[in-house]
Amino acid sequence: MCNEKMASIERGRGTTAADGRGTPEAGDNKNLGMNLRRVRKQMGLTLDEVSKRTGVSKSMLSDIERMKKSPTVALIDRIVAGLDIPRSSIFSETSAEQEDQVTVADSDPLIINRSGYRQKVYFNDDKYKRFTVQRWEIYPHVERNNLKIGDNYWEYCLILKGQLTMRINGREYILNEDESIWFSANLEHTYINRTDETVELLMITHY
Repeated sequence: MCNEKMASIERGRGTTAADGRGTPEAGDNKNLGMNLRRVRKQMGLTLDEVSKRTGVSKSMLSDIERMKKSPTVALIDRIVAGLDIPRSSIFSETSAEQEDQVTVADSDPLIINRSGYRQKVYFNDDKYKRFTVQRWEIYPHVERNNLKIGDNYWEYCLILKGQLTMRINGREYILNEDESIWFSANLEHTYINRTDETVELLMITHY
């Protein structure tokens, strides 16, 4: 994955404490680890990539996601600052027992602006789902490289506007409006816009 700097919505406070040691505990939040994992997958990042962005060890991040360790306030601040996400995105005070089985909400996606393209992540508040829904805008003459994600991940793409070229394991597929493609995300794949117009697509990643 390209080393890209997100210009998103809210930046957390930074800290120089190594892995947040010596700082107050953030408190018990049984959903924090689940939320962090959800946000990471929505951003298409591995634990290694999150570790590089935040300076937090991969083992620590894994323990947080599996709720084996409770992160400190300083550690949480390093994670949200490194990922350039709002602090609220990894906190949830609502327990599963309190949640309704039907949710109606405004379409208020998490918007991620990166070099060459833009992502809108929908259903961001549903931490129990096994998929992500995103609307992408790929700007003219841009290639977006995606490395392998995992054996159990599948990507489903529907072209909403324009013409997209997909390169999957070295083979190229040209897709026009209303055409779709799906494939194992374990394959190396690249999204290419060779046209002079912005390409818009709907992407669902199932894991």
